[in-house]
This record gives sequence, structure tokens and C-alpha cells, in this order.
Amino acid sequence: HCKGCGVCAGVCPVDAIEMVPERGEG
Repeated sequence: HCKGCGVCAGVCPVDAIEMVPERGEG
């Protein structure tokens, strides 16, 4: 899932990937 992250969860912490808000992928 890509949520407000650098390169799509690739550079996001587990926290961001686990609790991804339904606002839009990007």
C-alpha cells in the first residue's frame, strides 16, 4: 500500500503500512 510515503511503503515504517488511512494512494 502506498499512503503518503516516499516510494510507496518502500521507505515507510511498518506503522504507516499497517494503519493506512483511506485517503488516497500516493
